[in-house]
Amino acid sequence: MGREELIDTITKLINSRVSKLVASRISGFKSVNRFSREAIMRELAYCILTANYRADRVIEIDSVWGYEIINLDLDSIRNILREFGYRYPNVRSKYIYMARGKLNEVLRLINSGMPTSKIRERLIDLIDGFGYKEASHFLRNIGFLDVAIIDRHILKILKRFGLVNDVSRLDRKTYLFLEGLLKDLADELGITPGELDLYLWYLSTGKILK
Repeated sequence: MGREELIDTITKLINSRVSKLVASRISGFKSVNRFSREAIMRELAYCILTANYRADRVIEIDSVWGYEIINLDLDSIRNILREFGYRYPNVRSKYIYMARGKLNEVLRLINSGMPTSKIRERLIDLIDGFGYKEASHFLRNIGFLDVAIIDRHILKILKRFGLVNDVSRLDRKTYLFLEGLLKDLADELGITPGELDLYLWYLSTGKILK
């Protein structure tokens, strides 16, 4: 298999019922109020938690605290994570709590009009627990669709279709290289990288999550 086979596979998905699921999810991302402290804090917490952890389990946690995450103290956040058997309750609860203290700066960033790539770089420096994947995930989930979320599911698909070999470490150079590859694919398909991510995730998992 190769690039053309992947293009053909995604094209079939675009022309199938899956496209409605993708469109619905994208619509949800675009509808997030970027001026809402509660909405942005909820997405920050979600993306901190999904690093190296199952998205479906994080969705369950998110459904418990919802927008109230903005009001929970450190112990409450930690206890909820422990109740769900979350793998990293101590460090991730601290990351979430610390992110809340930087919320005003995050709001200024995402509403600054700067290029998405520059916003992402600043978020990585600003938010503990954010690397390129997490910052891209956060930005995509609030409607910035011009970044790629590169995780093990995406790498699995790229490897299956022969676009990459084993990737042992996603440093900045490797991430940006792979993102460029995905942006080229998205351009050829006539969709955004944010949409492409959902189709690739579906190919890997059979699910459309966030």
